[in-house]
This record gives sequence, structure tokens and C-alpha cells, in this order.
Amino acid sequence: MTTSQKIKVVSIIMMAGLVTKLFGFLREVLVAAKFGATIETDAFLIAFSIPTVLFISIGTALSTVFIPVFSEYLTLRSREEALKFAANLLNVMLVVSVLLTLAGIALAPQIVSILAPGFSGYAFDLAVKLTRIMLPLLVILMATYIQTGILQSFEQFIIPAVISIPYNLVLIVFLLYLDRFFGIVGLSVATVLGWSLQVFIQFPPIWKTGFRVQSTFKLKDPGLYKILLLAGPVILGTSAQQLVIFVNQALASGLSEGSVAALNFSNKLFLIGTGVFAMAITTYMLPGLSRLAALKDYATLNHNVRQALKTTLLLLTPVMLGLIILRVPLVKLVLERGAFTPEATTMTSSALFFFALGTLGFAGQEVLNKAFYAMQDSKTPMKLALVSTGVNVVLSFVLVHWMGLNGLALGNAIGYTVLAVLLWWNLQQKWRGL
Repeated sequence: MTTSQKIKVVSIIMMAGLVTKLFGFLREVLVAAKFGATIETDAFLIAFSIPTVLFISIGTALSTVFIPVFSEYLTLRSREEALKFAANLLNVMLVVSVLLTLAGIALAPQIVSILAPGFSGYAFDLAVKLTRIMLPLLVILMATYIQTGILQSFEQFIIPAVISIPYNLVLIVFLLYLDRFFGIVGLSVATVLGWSLQVFIQFPPIWKTGFRVQSTFKLKDPGLYKILLLAGPVILGTSAQQLVIFVNQALASGLSEGSVAALNFSNKLFLIGTGVFAMAITTYMLPGLSRLAALKDYATLNHNVRQALKTTLLLLTPVMLGLIILRVPLVKLVLERGAFTPEATTMTSSALFFFALGTLGFAGQEVLNKAFYAMQDSKTPMKLALVSTGVNVVLSFVLVHWMGLNGLALGNAIGYTVLAVLLWWNLQQKWRGL
């Protein structure tokens, strides 16, 4: 693939990511407008968080380590063996996710009691009902991300980049035209249907790669064993990052009214501005790095990581400056209307300033993490993520007393930067000259 073709692919991934995030943001605005801050909304958010939190721990780990292992099969063995491995993995993970779903449906009251101990009466019953409706998301998400990993390993990035757009469109259409008829239960059903579309959209290009659904179910498959071995540390690292979110929300809830919302909105604006560029580059680079690692071509691997790091930091520097300089008009343009007052704009834009200081750290750690995963080393990123999480949590407790909401945002920025520096230093020990 030529340089111009690479730039074109990365640009399309960036644009698709931006459109997806904007649609997702519009979806949340419509949910707030249609259902407000009510018992129904609270029950929906709790129910939605149950399958997604489970998936964040399991699915993120799976999608992260699948591409390096699958690329190794493609590089050192054959396409046929690689596709058989993927089919077996899909079957095993679907069985696991179905069992988790059935267990979750049976234990929904107990799960809701743990996650929402303050719920009782109507709120509790509704949360249990919505949880049972949305738990099949586990099965759908598992299939979706394995499909995505297969396509990206074959350097097919466009379809995986746009699959979330139809999901968001389904929910937006529902919220604009159907919510008054079906209410919050209908929104839950629409959420499941919207996610299901991602499986069907990816099926035609998956078929073209030669992938076929097979009846194989081998628990002793060496590739499956390697996936599980690599996924464990990623699950721990991801769980540590979730801990930061819970700690920040808990601390923000003790500040002035609207602090939790301001923290949430400023973080999402930061991720829209920063994540689009960083995710596009790292999504594109992982399959190629994985093939180089399989061939043990570490000189080229080092060169490509260095180039990806330079490119990412070059692109994200003006984004960081833009978020800092234009934070107030940006928040006004996107959010200030209705119940979102000028005072809320002040809080959100102030927190956004401090989030933006972590832009280069966030981008750097995204690139460097992928370098470790390409080499099938998930333990080092996990250990360093635990260290940076510890730094972030300690800083959050300290800075919130001095700076309030801004201290929580600054703690995140420093945490991202610390992780990027630690990852860079550890890669330096492997590759002199990085």
C-alpha cells in the first residue's frame, strides 16, 4: 500500500470516527431531551451499563489481543488455518457470552441490587426488566468485535470504522419519532436492534475473506490458549481505567451541583477531539505491526512505531491548542441551550482546559500500547496502567481539595502523560533509538 493510500485510509477512519462520535453525542442529547433526569433514565443507564461494563472488561481485551494472534496465523501459517482458528474462537466466545447472558437474566434482581442499591419499588422493577432486555448485547458485542478483528487483520478498515453509524441512526430515529409510543422499554429494544445491525453489516465483507461459520469447538486450541493468556492482563488494565472513572464521579458528586455532568461532558468533548485522530492511526497500525512482530522484523517495527508516534503527536498538537484556546465557544456551540446554562458552560469549559493538557499523553499511550500488543506483550502495559491509575487516583483525591472539578480533570491529564512516558521508557529498553 502506497503512502497516499495509507493517508487516504487513515483519513477515512478519522472522518468515520468523528461522524460516529458526533452521532453518539446527538443520541445522548436526545435521550436527555426526551426522558430527562428521571427514574426511567436512571433505570435505563443502569441496565445498559451491565452488559457494556462486562464487555469493556472482556470484549476490549479480546479485540486487543485477537489481531496480533490472528496476524501471526496469517503470516506464519496459512489463511485457511487462520480462519479456522477465528471460527473456533467465535464459537467458544459465543457460548461463553450466551451462558453469561442467561446467568445475568436469572440473576438480574441481584445484579441491580448491587449496582443500584438505592433503587426500590418501580425503579428497581424497571431496571431489572430493562437489564433482561439488554443483556443479549453481550452476545452481539462479542460477535461484532471478532468480526472487526478479522477485517482489520486483512487491512479492511472502512466497514469496521462506520458500523456504529447505523446503530446511532436507529436510536436517533426512535427518539425523534417513536419514543412517545414505546417509551424507555422501546429505547432498550432499539438499542439491541441497533447493535445487531453491526453483525449483519460486517457479514458480507467477512464472507469475502473466506471466513465461514463452522461447527468446530476446541477448548484445547493453542491459539485460544494464547488469546486467554494475553487477555488476562488487558482485563486488569482496563478494569483499572474504569476505577478512575468511578473515583472521579464519586468525588465530583461531592462538589457543587452539576459537577458530575460537567466532568462527563468535558471528558467526552476531549475524547471526540483527541480520540478520533489517535484511534484512527492505532487502528490502522496494529495489523501491520503484528505481522512484523510475527516475522521478528524488529528494525522495521521500531521504525514504524517511531513514525506513527511522530505523526500522531504532530496531528494532535494543533488539536490540543484548539481545545485550549476555543474551549468556551466550543462548549457554547455544542451544549449551551435549554437547561444547559452559561454557568454550566463555565464549569465544563474550565474542566476541558485541564483535560486538554493530557492530549499528547493520551495519544502517545495509545500508540505505544499497540506496539506492546503487536509483540504479544500484554503484561507490561497492564503493570504500567496500574501504576498510572494509582497516580491518577491519588492526584484526584489531592487536587480535588485545591482545584475542585478542575483537579479531577488535571489528574486524568497527568495520568495519561505518566502512562505514555512509562511505556516509552520501557520500549526504549527493548529498542534503542525509539
